[in-house]
Amino acid sequence: MPDEAPRRRGRTPRAEPAEPTGYRATAATRRQLHLAMGFTDARNFQEIIDRAVHEFLARLRESVPGFADAVEAAAANVEGRPENVTRLHPGR
Repeated sequence: MPDEAPRRRGRTPRAEPAEPTGYRATAATRRQLHLAMGFTDARNFQEIIDRAVHEFLARLRESVPGFADAVEAAAANVEGRPENVTRLHPGR
């Protein structure tokens, strides 16, 4: 049995690298978001991202005709359904 290859432990390797998922900000955008934390009372990077997205969407609602109506229609469509995101630490 000395000719046998040593057994691998753990998960078998993928044939090809996995595709990245989710939103990826450019380095320049990430740098600006990190800088914005110093000019706000944001406690962490996720909070500054949430604020930036909230502000962007608020501007769309105010400036793009039909967007606010579409948001309301989408909200009415999902009303009563459970949210797909739950907080890991409620009350934090």
